[in-house]
Amino acid sequence: MNSPRNLTLFKRQTGIYYIVYDENGKRRWKSTGTKRKNKAIKVLTNFQNLTTPQPVRRTLVEFITEHKNYTDALYAKKTIELYQSSLRHLHSIVGNRFLTSLTVREVDLFKIMRKEKVSITTVNIELRMLRAAFNTALKWKYLKENPFQGVRFLPVPDREPPYLSKDEFNKLISMISETWIKDVIITAAMTGMRRGEIINLRWEDVNFHTKTIIVESSTRYKTKFGKRRVISINDVVYKILCTRHNRTNKGYVFTRGGKQINGDWLTQRLKSYLLRLNSTKKLNFHSLRHTFSSWLVQSGVSIYEVQKLLGHSDIKVTQVYAHLAPNELHSVVSRINFDLI
Repeated sequence: MNSPRNLTLFKRQTGIYYIVYDENGKRRWKSTGTKRKNKAIKVLTNFQNLTTPQPVRRTLVEFITEHKNYTDALYAKKTIELYQSSLRHLHSIVGNRFLTSLTVREVDLFKIMRKEKVSITTVNIELRMLRAAFNTALKWKYLKENPFQGVRFLPVPDREPPYLSKDEFNKLISMISETWIKDVIITAAMTGMRRGEIINLRWEDVNFHTKTIIVESSTRYKTKFGKRRVISINDVVYKILCTRHNRTNKGYVFTRGGKQINGDWLTQRLKSYLLRLNSTKKLNFHSLRHTFSSWLVQSGVSIYEVQKLLGHSDIKVTQVYAHLAPNELHSVVSRINFDLI
């Protein structure tokens, strides 16, 4: 029997309540055997429970393994690691429970326990990953509802994303002796591309005619959340790419000694240069993406345009840069000025 739909109670002239429902496109009737409405409601509830498919029983450990196999084919390495670490932390707190036994209580317990060990930002990131992971479990019929669906994130104090001023950036570039690192850093700051996107960029992804770069998932690299986007490049990046293309037009665009760049090594190398700036900001490779966004907003580019350039799906993520454009906002609100009578 397929799961019945549109269940209702109907009282016939005899006084007996019947359960009326749709099955396979046909209207069905089933007697409750009682004239009392409260008893008829109990019969209806029992009928629903018996005919509604129950979730597949999966433990948290089983789901962690299945989810890893699922994400391996879809997402970038860092995203997979975030999913797995978040699920493992949940397991360490609640134990190897059946997914169907997890409730909002366990969600709150997770928030309390993780807040004692990591930053608020990290807790919120893990909550987002768990909400997405359990949506997958919901899709796979392992759950009737997602306990993380209505989760309330921890309030995060407003803080400015760390970025380089133009003077700081020029100073940084002047320090770097290796041409290939300099090319990578300039490209990152002028396009907002992530580290993984840059070191996995191949020449077939570059279109010199349209001055664009295609960032998309492939068998060798998975973009963040599997998204594809087209990146426009300015004259500075265009010149860098042309120079590199004259040397080699096969394989990876940015290489070290003719080989693909190791991401962790690149980050550490950049960090050694950033430390020499003696800046009070906590700067890293991702700060170059913040730098790109901040320069755009300070130049009068709207938050919505920056959102598109960064590939953010939610404008809330991009709004952290809004405070950098006070003059632009003043000019916007001034458009409704008029003389009051």
